[in-house]
Amino acid sequence: MRSLESTDIKKIAEWLNSAETTRFMFYGRLPSTNKQVKKLFESYQSSNKNAVFMVVDIKSGLAIGFGGLFKIDYVAKKAEPIMLIGERKFWGQTYGMEGFTLITHYGFEKLKLNMMYGGVTRPDTRGAEKFYEFLGYKINGVRKEMAYRNGIYYDGIMIDILRKEYYPKILESYQKNFGIRITNEYSYAKQKQVVSGGKISKASSRYGVRVNKKFLEGENIIFRPYQSDDALLIHRWIKKERQGPLILQQVRDSIEQQIDSDRNVILVVTKKDKDEAIGLAGLYEIDYIARRAEIRIVFGDEKYWSSGHGREVIELLTYYGFDRLNLNRIYLGYPADNKKVAKNYEKAGYVYEGTIREDIYHNGQYCNTTRVAILRKDYFENFYKSHSERFKQSISKKIK
Repeated sequence: MRSLESTDIKKIAEWLNSAETTRFMFYGRLPSTNKQVKKLFESYQSSNKNAVFMVVDIKSGLAIGFGGLFKIDYVAKKAEPIMLIGERKFWGQTYGMEGFTLITHYGFEKLKLNMMYGGVTRPDTRGAEKFYEFLGYKINGVRKEMAYRNGIYYDGIMIDILRKEYYPKILESYQKNFGIRITNEYSYAKQKQVVSGGKISKASSRYGVRVNKKFLEGENIIFRPYQSDDALLIHRWIKKERQGPLILQQVRDSIEQQIDSDRNVILVVTKKDKDEAIGLAGLYEIDYIARRAEIRIVFGDEKYWSSGHGREVIELLTYYGFDRLNLNRIYLGYPADNKKVAKNYEKAGYVYEGTIREDIYHNGQYCNTTRVAILRKDYFENFYKSHSERFKQSISKKIK
């Protein structure tokens, strides 16, 4: 395990944007741009309350995940260990287990902690219990419906391990199973510490894997996080509909300001068979108390509303809102004379709620706006099962 480098940010963003990787974690509920990930991990590194490392496979030299100790309390001498193996081909092996032992050993041996603790969310809590019990952690309770993911609430198990429990028995098992060893002279300022095990060690930042930027995947489309390069294309799309001049920098500033708010989830729509951006879609003005949000979609070409892409964008975004964000209501308004848009939302289950007369001014005249919405109870009764089968990336086989 090595310190983070600037070149790690794109890879970490890929992992955090993978619904499959973060399926039962608190990470991944919202899309993350490279800029946001960089800011987050810089805040980790700038505080002595966190010790964060990249996990590197010794044999290949690939960065395969990250982990560390968070919320370090130097008075009570406690911290929370976290581990994420992002590279899928390394799942189902001992990398996660070995990484967790390295972090645990580092906390007791180098930081002289007295206790480490955490909470784990799983559909099968017994499997998680066996994992942590094997590592010497004690299961000290269950929090009912601790987290919401994949359309349902999950219980969480609470774990901890004390220093007096770690030495010498658990340490001996770590050394036997994983060959634990730690280098000397850790420095928070330089972040040069390397923690080593049997498979995980210091290595160069070689990836050998193309960065996967997708956040959600449908049958014909992919949602990915916004990138600064997208502003030029979005400016072109919006300019078609906008009355009056529109400056590129205005578009870039507006989008980045909206993305920085946790009340908006904004994604770029690309075609699956080509790496081609065709639209912008998102959930805006999210109200986490009333559990509602407004869906907005912009296509660069109107043809996508009648090609099947429009309906799939609506369905995938609606699925994400109910399945991942636990919303109760998703709503929108569109020009009343836009029959193509109306047909797509109707097929996706959105119900007419009313008409706002002369609500918008376009092409020299006032136009009415049609308001439609879909409720959680109706969505789960009529659409959720079929959508979860189509958009499988956040649904485990056991849930089905």
